[in-house]
Amino acid sequence: MADEPRQYLVIVQLGSTEPDRLAEVVPWIKSTLERLSEAPLEIAFRAVSADIFGHLVRSKLAAKQIEAAILRPNTVSRVGGLELPGGLDNKDHVFVLELGDDCAGSQGFSRALTWTQRH
Repeated sequence: MADEPRQYLVIVQLGSTEPDRLAEVVPWIKSTLERLSEAPLEIAFRAVSADIFGHLVRSKLAAKQIEAAILRPNTVSRVGGLELPGGLDNKDHVFVLELGDDCAGSQGFSRALTWTQRH
């Protein structure tokens, strides 16, 4: 773990967008990220089909630890002292990218840009 929290863009691509699965998995992902983040979450983007979306997270955890906390298929992982039940399967994908100091965004991404500047 790093001493200072870092900003990440966490992108999730779901293999299935069945309404029942979305109703179960999406809140689980959001709740998991909220527990890992030291700042309020902000959604960076979401596809109209809801199968791919990105959240902005501020965490002391490494990118690999964040990925592991989300991607554990039907297991329990212990990350940063938190016990997190897994909710994704092998058709789902996660990409965690650390953000740097320099960023820019157009009108459609103003909330995400504001979040990166304030957190």
